[in-house]
Amino acid sequence: MLQDPKFISPPLLEIKGLRASFRGSNGYAEAVRGIDLTLQPGKVLGIVGESGSGKSVSMMALLQLLPAGSLVTGSAKFGGRELVAWHRAISAAFAASRSG
Repeated sequence: MLQDPKFISPPLLEIKGLRASFRGSNGYAEAVRGIDLTLQPGKVLGIVGESGSGKSVSMMALLQLLPAGSLVTGSAKFGGRELVAWHRAISAAFAASRSG
């Protein structure tokens, strides 16, 4: 049974191409390589995988809890509001205010 598109709620959380890298002595090492997921309102989503597969790093990247110097790219929208770009803008503004 297909739903009429006008009655489908927009996603609560939509992640596309999320990548997280850590700075090391030889440049950046990619810890998460392109996570895509969608969470609809009223639904539950579990993140499962092997040890070291990037579950914690992915979620910490969304919350901007990774160490300084980490690089997070991709798109993550919560309620339609872009999180990754918003956090990058805040970080850049903070860094600029500290250097000036």
